[in-house]
Amino acid sequence: MALVGGGGAGNIAGGGNPAGIGTSLNYVGNKVYAYSGPVECDNSETTLLDFSTGSEAITGVFQLYYDEVAGDDFAYKINMDSQLIVGYQISGTDIMAQAYPGVDLLIPPYTRITITAQNLSTSNLKTQLATFMGEIYA
Repeated sequence: MALVGGGGAGNIAGGGNPAGIGTSLNYVGNKVYAYSGPVECDNSETTLLDFSTGSEAITGVFQLYYDEVAGDDFAYKINMDSQLIVGYQISGTDIMAQAYPGVDLLIPPYTRITITAQNLSTSNLKTQLATFMGEIYA
């Protein structure tokens, strides 16, 4: 197996993408992370992250970002096992910040997490991003 950064360990995120961009959860020791990368969102609810945990509980922070909003209002949802646990909206006129306050969560074992974004104003495509950084709860 090719090594990332030398040393005696294999790729930290597996596969050919050491940055771990995609919808899944990545493990590095007792740390976990997920980066959506840029996702084009329109007026359909669009998935930014979608992953399931294993037998461990995880604590961490979800963060949502937008690359552009330009006058469009957006809704964001965080679901655990298809149950809405966090939802909020931003106004396209509030373009001072490009990140919104992080959401601290304790995720139980064997839980499916989905994070979505939706343009509430138009069908225009706008770039949205989500991250999750956490650790296995012991």
